Amino acid sequence: MRMKTATLVALWLALGTSTVQAQDAAVPASETVATPPSPDAAPAPAVTTALSSDPLSYGGASPTSETTGTPPPAVTVAPPAGPASASPAAAPEPLEAPPPPVMVIALATGRVPVELVDAVRDALVAQVTPMAGGRPVLPLRDGLMLAAVAACADAPCVGAQVASGQAVGAIVARLSRTRTRGPIDVRIEMVDPVSGAPRTPPIALQLLDAASAGAALEPLVATLRAAMFSPPLPPPQVLISVNVDGATVRIDGEIIGESPVAQRRVRAGRHVILVQHPDYLAGRREIDVAAGDSERVDITLQSLVAAGIDPRSVGGADPAASEPAWFERWEVWAGVGGGVVLVSVIIGASVAASSSGAPPSPQGIPLPPIR
Repeated sequence: MRMKTATLVALWLALGTSTVQAQDAAVPASETVATPPSPDAAPAPAVTTALSSDPLSYGGASPTSETTGTPPPAVTVAPPAGPASASPAAAPEPLEAPPPPVMVIALATGRVPVELVDAVRDALVAQVTPMAGGRPVLPLRDGLMLAAVAACADAPCVGAQVASGQAVGAIVARLSRTRTRGPIDVRIEMVDPVSGAPRTPPIALQLLDAASAGAALEPLVATLRAAMFSPPLPPPQVLISVNVDGATVRIDGEIIGESPVAQRRVRAGRHVILVQHPDYLAGRREIDVAAGDSERVDITLQSLVAAGIDPRSVGGADPAASEPAWFERWEVWAGVGGGVVLVSVIIGASVAASSSGAPPSPQGIPLPPIR
């Protein structure tokens, strides 16, 4: 009875050990267990970079505006709320550079009240903005640039200052007073950058005080509409058409979605379009677009089967689809075979010991060493 019990226990232990070893061998060593983020972990702070204290004007407290006069936009980056998602986040819309603005310059000579200069400048900004065709209209407040424009003796000098501010043109108002209590003469011109050439004949009027500046300028400024700078061209748009649904579409390395994708605005210049699908060869195109362009890009993907390629041999194929089950692995059945051989040895030893006629040992049946 003791011999039969020992035989069954040895058989059970051998089968259990070989099966566990085979299952452990079936698990790839590269697999790791993802640790969920701790709920106590502090969220990443939002990063805000303000590059200009007054983005609605040239000048202000920004150090860079003293040299360039160009107010860079403020950029804010905020982290996503909540735990990280396993799916890739959609790429943000590409940032667009603002169009070159229209600069408004107000200069004064003589005893002109500061409040009157500010009233003329602000009235020009408010009245020119609706006719600027979407371009920003920015007043020049930088002291260095104002002094440089006031010191100009010819039109090219003024145009150079306007061009240095990266403006499409400027509206220059010159205020002067010949008598202490007399009216203030105002002369308004619209000039081009670089050359400084006037686009319209000068507009001349007289003002008595700051309160009447807006009403007095309105009918005269309306005459500038016909010569206003052309509206900015819209950013280029690209429509990507793919013959396969569900393909990942990238522009310059950023995922914009899965086909079919909607028309998308991009920056002017060269872009690389990449389309990938697990069952198809990747498609790649390069395009060069300019402002105002609307381009359609057709990409036809070729299936791996049609190309004579086994999808399981391609790195882009789904690993779960090509991975055999644990019971289909040779390591599992090798372990089972080893267990069977071990059990056969144990049973053979038991039969040999029982047929020898010797009394059973109190220590049980001696087993041969396993190497």
